[in-house]
Amino acid sequence: MASTAFSTASIESVLVEAAALLIFNALRVISQRAESSIPITNSTKQEKLRKTVGRIEDNLGEHISLKGPSSITGLSEWHYLRQFKELFGRSPHQYVQERRLTKSQRLLRETMLQICQISFEYLFSSQSHMTTAFEKHFGITPKV
Repeated sequence: MASTAFSTASIESVLVEAAALLIFNALRVISQRAESSIPITNSTKQEKLRKTVGRIEDNLGEHISLKGPSSITGLSEWHYLRQFKELFGRSPHQYVQERRLTKSQRLLRETMLQICQISFEYLFSSQSHMTTAFEKHFGITPKV
């Protein structure tokens, strides 16, 4: 009877370790997917969506509407919005906002530009708007 209890405890221990390993690997995979904002696929439509990201990246300091990027894909603005969100996990507006904030963060670290100059550069309506968005995204306020 004692050997059965020991055996059950050993099996439970192995199962717990296996479950922990599965959870660890699942979290690692999720983390890697989150780091790669562009999933790898072969679809022509998805390739066109990726090209729009390049255009967005090149024009972060300008007003970006759905009309320009959607025309590249041949999709209506509504379909473009849906496809973009499905592929990248966020709307084009959210993507643009995140990229502008990331670029702003880099400029704050690497240049002597003031927050108001950077907020103007990346089309935030005011320094306060950029500060609020920055804090919401990064969890800290921007500092020069």
